[in-house]
Amino acid sequence: MILNETNKIDDLLLDYFSGKISDVDQCTLFELLHSNPAMKAKFNEMAKLRAILFTPTLESEKAKNFAKLNLSKSKYIDFREVRSRLLTISRVAAVTFIIAISSVGVYRYFDFAASNKDLYGCEISTPLGSSVKITLPDGSTVNMNSGSTIKYSKSFGSEKREVILTGEALFDIKKDPKKPFLVQAKDLQVKVLGTVFNVKSYGNEQTIEVNLLRGKIEASTQNGGSSKKVILKPNERIIYNTKTNILLKKKAEVSDAILWTVGKIKIENLNLEEIAKLLERKYNTSIEIGESIKEERFTGNLDLNKPIESVINFIDVDHKFKTHFKDNQLFIENN
Repeated sequence: MILNETNKIDDLLLDYFSGKISDVDQCTLFELLHSNPAMKAKFNEMAKLRAILFTPTLESEKAKNFAKLNLSKSKYIDFREVRSRLLTISRVAAVTFIIAISSVGVYRYFDFAASNKDLYGCEISTPLGSSVKITLPDGSTVNMNSGSTIKYSKSFGSEKREVILTGEALFDIKKDPKKPFLVQAKDLQVKVLGTVFNVKSYGNEQTIEVNLLRGKIEASTQNGGSSKKVILKPNERIIYNTKTNILLKKKAEVSDAILWTVGKIKIENLNLEEIAKLLERKYNTSIEIGESIKEERFTGNLDLNKPIESVINFIDVDHKFKTHFKDNQLFIENN
């Protein structure tokens, strides 16, 4: 590879990871990576290494600074601010630095289905045990919870704004009346112009949950030829069952749904097996529950910034459990 092409890719990567890349340059970057297998491999490997190496550091810092956080003033790394601080750093060093500190997410581009007119797109994933805040090309921001993935096409923002979500994310959408923002979560689609809402849609869960904090959204389903549509207003929640195709809307304290952005979670009458699934994503740890205690239920707020043993002890108000680790697996049994 000639030096000029290397420098060009480094510049494009810098703009891409700092959120400053234009639609034209983004297409150019994808084309360069697609035509150069070595650069594609390097790009993906750097992203993976960054996620592995920096996750513990970022998580420890989040725990240390938790007392300073609240729901209205959470502190995250802003890609656009990072770029301005790196202008005096060499190209390669700057790109590596941005990949290392921008988030604990893994960035890569992917191939859409052949039927899609957009041949390439972007994919952003957060490893288990991590969370990240990203800025989309249109200026909208997304807080992504542990084990979540967002995909969007290379033409995002030109004609329409659409993302595909697996997992959980808090969206703060930049208003654009001419280009509605669409979130696709399995068979549920959320349509907005400018608002703040939380979507939870993990692949291994039967239900999808949407909570609206501000503005107005339209949620619609398409399952087996049967379609449904509801309009949400602030402090309303919908729960959609992908198996039964039942869509429910109700009033709710939706602020509880975004406690995860500051490392907390509210539990309402969940059994221990259901709670374990939440903890597995957060702590990236496999949990085995003894049969006799799987149906033990709990209601309350959990502080997930604390070690997992402390969280289990907090749940175990009647001192019924005993825990131990074996081969990186947590066992919870009857005491």
